[in-house]
Amino acid sequence: MKMFSGRVVTGLVLMNLLVGCVGSSSGSAIKSTLADGEAEKIYETLLLSNESETSETVNSVSDLDKLDDSVTGIVVDVSTCVDNDDGKADTLDLSRFTNLESFVGYSLDLGTLNVSENENLKVLKLDGGEVDHPINLSGCPLLQNLSLRYGTFNLTSVDLSSNPDLVNCVIEDATLNSLNVHNNPNLIGLELNAPKLEELDVTDNDKLQHLTLQADKIATVDVSENPNLTGLTLNCGLESLDVSNNTKLITLGARESALTSLDCSKNTALEVLNAEECPKLTDLNINGLTTLTEVHVNGCALTALDLSANENLTYLHAQDGKLTSLDLSGCKKLELVDAENNALTEIDLSDNAALEEVTLSSNKLTEVNVENDTKLKTLELSDNELSDFDFDTCVKLKKLTLRNNKLSGTLDMSMLKKLRTLDVRGNTDLTKVIVPETVTGFKGKKISWKDCKYESDSTTTITTK
Repeated sequence: MKMFSGRVVTGLVLMNLLVGCVGSSSGSAIKSTLADGEAEKIYETLLLSNESETSETVNSVSDLDKLDDSVTGIVVDVSTCVDNDDGKADTLDLSRFTNLESFVGYSLDLGTLNVSENENLKVLKLDGGEVDHPINLSGCPLLQNLSLRYGTFNLTSVDLSSNPDLVNCVIEDATLNSLNVHNNPNLIGLELNAPKLEELDVTDNDKLQHLTLQADKIATVDVSENPNLTGLTLNCGLESLDVSNNTKLITLGARESALTSLDCSKNTALEVLNAEECPKLTDLNINGLTTLTEVHVNGCALTALDLSANENLTYLHAQDGKLTSLDLSGCKKLELVDAENNALTEIDLSDNAALEEVTLSSNKLTEVNVENDTKLKTLELSDNELSDFDFDTCVKLKKLTLRNNKLSGTLDMSMLKKLRTLDVRGNTDLTKVIVPETVTGFKGKKISWKDCKYESDSTTTITTK
């Protein structure tokens, strides 16, 4: 058996190491040592910290034997090592490092990691690799940052009740099916990628600010007791979600869920909403959210979307839906609209003078108003029912696609002095397209129309003016 570093593993210790959980809930709850407001400061520091700057770094597990017992920080990085054995050990025992506050491992392949006697440990991070047996953290009451990512850690059940100072927790593990964070009053960041996890209770974590959860089996998450949430991302099988008490939310994600409705009317600080790929979502209330800058509702079942009161909206993604009505009046800061593959018959974009990119292909459009859109650079309107189109004010247009519409006669585009890409194929009654003799390219360079990508059917003549 390979064992590092310098300590024989007794039967009692080994039995503790092989417990099927992280932490221990036996006895009375351990109380936090953090003062009011300290958790928030620690969290901010964690986001900016670089453990390698304050730690001893080695490139193999065996090199740990060369370190002094008094070190406070250790980084074992074998991610770039040629010899795969550099990161392997049946048992990695850190108990002799009694002052150890931070341990970081990259691409380690361990049977067991023993930190059960590192009572000063504040940071434990493992990126990549594998640990065959669950890690016992019950002897680490001062732990503040736990991060287990990009590997296989065989955790199954995780109980963090012995770690009341925990501020940030990141766990990505396919085996995790249970997590206890009831005795973690200082928890601010929680990120979980656990496909087997069936429930998550965060009702005791009132300081929680950031929650990210990817767990296919979870149908509901109660965040009513988390008033300090600013970031919430739930990629799971949600059937219901109440965010009415989360008035500080800035970003909200509820992708790939079974939600039928989502009411965000109380989230007056919300800036980004992502509800993509929710095929049952028919009701979305974001009325009056003046702080909202991004809305992502691709793949939803919404038939109408009124964003006229969302005056700071900048980006709208609403592809592959069932929209028949889209109101963007009042969105004067809107720069991008992508509502491809819906059922829109008309749209008025004349109030959106900041627009630079519009994609509305594969709808049923008979009318598009882009008057006043002088900043527009890309306009994609293929596979619609347009018979006429006025784009005289779109003087900065570089790309225009009108494939498979009902255009006829002559189409004069000679005013579009920057047009580089044009597609008018599939308009069987279109006989002539007039383009500028030269267009303005990068840094004012003049480009002949013959060097541009202008595509048409053989029945349509492209000429210059």
